[in-house]
Amino acid sequence: MPSNDNGIELGKQISQSGTTVPIVLNDLITTIHVAPTAPTWLADLVAEVSAKYEISAVVRKSDLYSEPVF
Repeated sequence: MPSNDNGIELGKQISQSGTTVPIVLNDLITTIHVAPTAPTWLADLVAEVSAKYEISAVVRKSDLYSEPVF
């Protein structure tokens, strides 16, 4: 069986399916940051998709490139 650089066998079947853990996304996601260089329509789109899936997180552009406050 071929393997990648990490020694993981590609195409190998996983024997266990894992454990399903119920979560509430609104408990985990409080804010969604969009890149500061992203166009406004992208932030609007992210907000629309979030609303569609009932994620109540605030969507805002990152202030990463803003002047720092000392």
